[in-house]
Amino acid sequence: CGGYKDAIVVKDSQTAIRCLEFLKEGGYGDARLLPLLNLKPVKVSTKKSVNLLSRLMKHEDIIKPAVEFVCGQLPMT
Repeated sequence: CGGYKDAIVVKDSQTAIRCLEFLKEGGYGDARLLPLLNLKPVKVSTKKSVNLLSRLMKHEDIIKPAVEFVCGQLPMT
C-alpha cells in the first residue's frame, strides 16, 4: 500500500516519538511510524460497485485505523 508498506504500527504518538529517539540514538536510521490512536482515515466516497482494499482485507479490529489510513483509498474492481 504505497509508501507505508514498511511502516511500524505503534500505540500512539508518544510511543512513536520514543521509538524514533531510540532509533536515532542507536544509529539505526529512521522509520515511518503509524500511531494507531492518532490516525485519521481519509474519507472516500465511492460508487457502490467499487470496493476499497481496506474493506476487503481481513485484520484484527485493533489495527483497523492503520489499515484504513494506508489502504483506505485503493479501489478494487
